[in-house]
Amino acid sequence: MEKLDADNNKLSSIDVSRNTALKTLYLYTNELTSIDVSKNLELDILHLDYNNITELDISHHIRNNLTFSSTIFISSGRSSVSSVIIKLSPRISPFCS
Repeated sequence: MEKLDADNNKLSSIDVSRNTALKTLYLYTNELTSIDVSKNLELDILHLDYNNITELDISHHIRNNLTFSSTIFISSGRSSVSSVIIKLSPRISPFCS
């Protein structure tokens, strides 16, 4: 499976670790507090808007000196989250434009 669209389902947890071919993952408007995408190295689009996620580790998404670089959408939406931490590999330098 390369695409999973599970938005608006009131999910409080999900395990996508066995779906290693996932390229697109839509999980917006659920009740997730965390997600482990460390096994989903093919991810190109990740939508997590309107959940309660406070931390997202993408340090495993390094392939051939490239980064997990396409699209990540995260917002606190209806929750009281004030920030989201994205852990980067030591080989990645974060930048802001």
